[in-house]
Amino acid sequence: MDFKQITIGDILILLGVIAAFYSFYKMIKELRKPREEKEKKIENDLKEHKEILTKHEVVLEEHTVKLNKIDDSLNTISEDIKESSEYTKESDDLIKTALCAMQRQSLLNACEKYIKNGFATLEQKETVSSQYESYHNLGGNSFITKLYNQVMELPISKDE
Repeated sequence: MDFKQITIGDILILLGVIAAFYSFYKMIKELRKPREEKEKKIENDLKEHKEILTKHEVVLEEHTVKLNKIDDSLNTISEDIKESSEYTKESDDLIKTALCAMQRQSLLNACEKYIKNGFATLEQKETVSSQYESYHNLGGNSFITKLYNQVMELPISKDE
């Protein structure tokens, strides 16, 4: 191409094309601004969310530690209750055995007395019946049942 043949019109056209490209470049740059701002905002939001998440993780860890302590305490309490319950059951069994023995002796004395007398009042029979039921509910058995039945067959005396 010969530069001598280039006219002012060609230069103006070339300058117009360059100006159009420059305008197009500026327009694209302006259009990209909101996108860049959005990306920057997203990055800032992401950073903020990560900071919040980190704080929550710290709080969660603190609560986990506290919950573990509570769980340990509950396990200890549960073991203590179990031990106490076993001790209470043993104590209850001992008390029940002692009551049964006392009831047995009381029934034995009463039954022998009434059998020896050959009679019992209605009130005495009711008392023996009540004692026998209590003795039986405590787990008592043996020859007391035989004595009890003998007392219940005795004649009823109206005199005390």
